[in-house]
Amino acid sequence: MKITTIILLLCFAFSFLNAAEVYSETLLKELKEKISKLELNSNEYKKVVKVYLRKFSNLKSKHTNTRQFAKSKRVKEIIASIKKGELNVAPPKKEIEKKVKKKKVVSSFIKEYFSEGLTDKNGKPIKLSQLSGKTIGIYFSAHWCGPCRAFTPSLVKFRDANKSNFEVVFVSSDSSVKKKKDYMVDSGMNWPSAKYKGQNSSALSSKFKVTGLPTLLIISPKGTLITSSGRSDITSNPSSALKKWQNKAK
Repeated sequence: MKITTIILLLCFAFSFLNAAEVYSETLLKELKEKISKLELNSNEYKKVVKVYLRKFSNLKSKHTNTRQFAKSKRVKEIIASIKKGELNVAPPKKEIEKKVKKKKVVSSFIKEYFSEGLTDKNGKPIKLSQLSGKTIGIYFSAHWCGPCRAFTPSLVKFRDANKSNFEVVFVSSDSSVKKKKDYMVDSGMNWPSAKYKGQNSSALSSKFKVTGLPTLLIISPKGTLITSSGRSDITSNPSSALKKWQNKAK
């Protein structure tokens, strides 16, 4: 009877030890997941670490009399690591890949064509990298131009449907910055624009021999002119226009 009782007590003790060891690993996993999402040494970070430091300390005090658990020194190591700030909380590789966006390389022609920078319809700066890897439509237009006002809604619709692979840059010939802004806002132009009457606008007009409005130049991702008849391509067959340009660029 005594032997049976001793065996049962030993089984219970070992299962208790194993459960404690597993629980320490569970706590560690929880801690890593929580603080991997927080800024290092921020108030929230310190708050979470403090909570788990207390949990580990309690776990340690409950099991200091168990030789096997104390021998592993796992909880002591965890507590020491947290106090020193050495706990490895690097997120999994897949999670890193999701969070870190691949830096886009801005082609030299983009830097050349738009060296004065780009702005949105409200005048806020837009990164040149927004154009990287895309087919670009350089749109010479103005609100006072009737054919421009007639075509712009079609271009807006086309661009919005293909914005992952196609972007427009507006080169304005409006009579003022305010007129340009009003035209962009009223027409729903959610694309970049070149500096109003800047050197870039003048240089592009001269380089591509733009003689009338509206003109939509289609530029490949590598900077070559695909066509100066982007307007007619979109007007005649919007569903296949982008594919047509991409094929020509190959």
